[in-house]
Amino acid sequence: MKTIKKSLGILFALILPLAGCGGGDSSPPLAGGGAGVSLGQTVNAAGTVVDLNFSSAVDVNDLNQVIGYAELTPGAPFVAALWNVDVNGGVVTTAQRLAPIAGNDFSAAFALDETGNAVGQSGAGTRLVAVLWAAGSGGAPTQLPDLTAAGNSKALGISPDGSFIVGEAEDATLRTRGVLWVAAAPGVFTAPPVVLPFTV
Repeated sequence: MKTIKKSLGILFALILPLAGCGGGDSSPPLAGGGAGVSLGQTVNAAGTVVDLNFSSAVDVNDLNQVIGYAELTPGAPFVAALWNVDVNGGVVTTAQRLAPIAGNDFSAAFALDETGNAVGQSGAGTRLVAVLWAAGSGGAPTQLPDLTAAGNSKALGISPDGSFIVGEAEDATLRTRGVLWVAAAPGVFTAPPVVLPFTV
């Protein structure tokens, strides 16, 4: 027992310095970046590289596109973002903002397919809804069909060819359910999501 406690103590001592003490991302820019821009940075209107208050990269595809979300100023709602990365891991363009639904200021991207279609969530009035940012759309989102008109939803994954999107949605009793959206045509989702069966 003493050996286990000692081993855990050593492990904790090794991990603690790696965890850091909060605050922003202080990691250096990735090697090979076009202007030395890392995933935790962007370029302002004056062309200066600046740190984002917070950013998270959550998925990458075979086109070396990375999606996630960022807090552009302290306390601001998250905004979905897409970065293009070169083969050496360097960011070669600044982040592209994936806009929220018109009239809102929150969006977050969680997955993308092999052609650059991204999925995630955006504010829509007082609700949070699942959205699709089609490749080449300029960052304008399309809301995915609801499971119920009052519930929140979130898209968390998309198949490589973009024909299926998975996530979660609240049902009529506002219980969260795992759901699947099926494309009616490439990039077109018109039917409400299918609730995935489950057992207890």
